[in-house]
Amino acid sequence: MTHVAPFAAFIAALALPVAALAVEPLRSEAQDQSLTRKQGLVTPESELNEVTVGECWIRQTPVAELPTAAYFQVHNESHLTLELTGVQTDAFERAELRQTVTGDGPARMLTISSVPIAPGDTQAFAPGGYHVLLAEPTQELTVGSDITLSFLFGRDGRSPVPCRVQAVTDLHYHQP
Repeated sequence: MTHVAPFAAFIAALALPVAALAVEPLRSEAQDQSLTRKQGLVTPESELNEVTVGECWIRQTPVAELPTAAYFQVHNESHLTLELTGVQTDAFERAELRQTVTGDGPARMLTISSVPIAPGDTQAFAPGGYHVLLAEPTQELTVGSDITLSFLFGRDGRSPVPCRVQAVTDLHYHQP
């Protein structure tokens, strides 16, 4: 009989998690999508259609192997705060959201996970502020050519945008 008690305790321990699953209310797919949107993980397609990315340019570097940066403007015409969560491109192995921070001591570049853009706002990504670090190019950067960057909003929203490669002497940008 001493062997039955541990076995019964083992079976009882297994039954508790199963019972807990049985009382968990099931949510519909629509409820799951609604909850996910509230958590900021998905950008609805209709909201993505109301975001514009413009004035995109990439700084050409004097040495092809050096990292460079992309600068642009994001305008959110939707009624929700949207988050730019990343950038992808086939032209570089790495594309990272960065922010230049100045203060005590030299300027520093911080890697950031996202940039919120409030309804009706425009967020500038310009030298000395937010930008996208582009590293390890997979192709030559020719002045005047366009490189496509896909801007990621939430988990599922993508917006491909052509960005013009500009020589250092041709650079211009709008101050935020």
